[in-house]
Amino acid sequence: MRSAYWSASVPVVLVLIVGCGSGDLRVGYLAKEAAPMQAARMFSEAADTGNYPRARAMIASVDGLSEELRLHDLNHVFEIMSEFEDERWFHRILEYKQDGDCAVVIVHEWEGAGSAFDLDPLYLIRQNGAWKVSPGFTDYEYLVESDETLSTRFEQLKTWFKQRKKELYEQRSQ
Repeated sequence: MRSAYWSASVPVVLVLIVGCGSGDLRVGYLAKEAAPMQAARMFSEAADTGNYPRARAMIASVDGLSEELRLHDLNHVFEIMSEFEDERWFHRILEYKQDGDCAVVIVHEWEGAGSAFDLDPLYLIRQNGAWKVSPGFTDYEYLVESDETLSTRFEQLKTWFKQRKKELYEQRSQ
């Protein structure tokens, strides 16, 4: 039940926004964990353990966006999770691609043996030296409304995520 909600409403794939201004492109794996992956893992752990203050502190701030809208998706997640207090579900952080202060992290959400292979992005942006999760988690629109450069970089990361997701699904089916 819980997994179906996440798949349909709030995909839990981490796409991190890192270094958008430098033009530095990197692709990484768990063996070479980077700051975006660490931030994704910390956010996932805070949400999974019900640590609302820690998770809230990891949501990016956006000029002109009210606090209510900034925290809307996070609040919704915590409402849903409160119904499943005795359960715990995990996220494997698989890969990331970094483009300056922008990045995308591929996350596999699972509840244990036999769970469906479900990959999602989570978007993050580095603000004041710290990695922050996009207020929309798998959607970066709030972050790019008035910045064409960020919009372009996120579109490139989104394209990479879609291609890589397809490749990972194909590898899994072999």
